[in-house]
Amino acid sequence: MDKAGAEHRYEDWDNLNAEQDALGAFEPVMTHSFGIDPRDGRPVMFHSQMICDLATVVDIGES
Repeated sequence: MDKAGAEHRYEDWDNLNAEQDALGAFEPVMTHSFGIDPRDGRPVMFHSQMICDLATVVDIGES
């Protein structure tokens, strides 16, 4: 898409953008726990702050 836009090939850009949109969206989830109850182990969405906090911890650890 970047190359098509830089080369002013807007029709190609539109087609590539439509293909990318058709792929859907990434929504990170985790399994909270396992158990006998069917409600146990259901997917739980990550809160965006958790991902930012993890990135901070990794940055500090790599320093």
